[in-house]
Amino acid sequence: MANPKKGTSQARNEFIWGWAFILPTMLGLIILNIYPIFKTIYESFFKTGDFGKGNIFIGFDNYVKLFHDAEVWQALLNTFKYAIVEVPFSMLSHLYWQFY
Repeated sequence: MANPKKGTSQARNEFIWGWAFILPTMLGLIILNIYPIFKTIYESFFKTGDFGKGNIFIGFDNYVKLFHDAEVWQALLNTFKYAIVEVPFSMLSHLYWQFY
């Protein structure tokens, strides 16, 4: 069995141009979406001090507080009620205006 040819100049050129086109999108995705998600999850385990100084690690205490807070559950209930009412009316409205 003969050794397969290494990449030709054209293949290498296409590879470089492919990455050149995709790189700005990947950087934007990482900088604007992925990094903030992980940073937020990391910071949710801390009690923040003034202006982000003096952070104290408290583990899952923020989540325990969150799940025991009645206002959070009321806000979720209100959101679901709104969605159940708003989504069907919005869809009907779009259908109505599509045909008239």
